[in-house]
Amino acid sequence: LCAVRRGIALFLCVCILTNDKKAGGLTNHADLLGASMEPPEHFVCSITREVMEDPVVCADGFTYEKSAIERWIRSHKTSPNTRQELRLEDLFPNIAFRKMILEWREKEAQGGSLH
Repeated sequence: LCAVRRGIALFLCVCILTNDKKAGGLTNHADLLGASMEPPEHFVCSITREVMEDPVVCADGFTYEKSAIERWIRSHKTSPNTRQELRLEDLFPNIAFRKMILEWREKEAQGGSLH
């Protein structure tokens, strides 16, 4: 069951980031980064309301700041978004989000110009 949850969570993450033109998907990372210097909503943890430093994806399909969701699970045992039962063992690094957040931060530090 854990492997199934992990597979579903990773599949959902990949679907969000995939270049799926048939579904009107994104053409590249720059589309996700946007022209604005405001952080894209999906870079902000729904628990901390801050841009994530160490994003992890959960079995509920959402990405959170690792330390925040660990604290949440220890005290609530359920997803803050779906109320689905969660376990600490079901948290996996969201490497794609981390890369995009780092790219956004670099862009912001350079005054908005993307290489």
